[in-house]
Amino acid sequence: MSRSPTLSDLFREHQSHQVRVRKETEHLKKEAQAAIGELSDTISDQFASQLEEMMENQRQIEELATSCAALANEHAKSNQKWTRMVQDLYTTVKELGDVQNWAQVIERDMRDIALTLKIAHTGKDPAPKPQQKNAGRGEGDNGGGGSTLDTASG
Repeated sequence: MSRSPTLSDLFREHQSHQVRVRKETEHLKKEAQAAIGELSDTISDQFASQLEEMMENQRQIEELATSCAALANEHAKSNQKWTRMVQDLYTTVKELGDVQNWAQVIERDMRDIALTLKIAHTGKDPAPKPQQKNAGRGEGDNGGGGSTLDTASG
């Protein structure tokens, strides 16, 4: 004879089932919160580690950029010095060329004066020398080597 459950038995069974479900739900809720906490900590730790690495990389990049900028400025200054030195050298070489040309003109003029004085002193024209072609002769070039002779004998 099996007895059928009474309403109060069903109610007690229902209440005990609800208590078990609540306990299991509470237990699962605590496990989920713990798992979420661990996941959150792991993600935070990884994020913090990556952020720290990024900040270190940024610091190194900034140091390299500063160093590179300093080297670029140093190179620009050095380049300016070399440019000035080359310009000074060019000017000096040009001046040396001008002095050499001036000396050649003075030497030629002194020869002309010496020849003119010799002719004036002796009264005769020595054997004429062939005309020299001198492309380097500066101003005052009249095309011949004896401008004073030409006017003295003419």
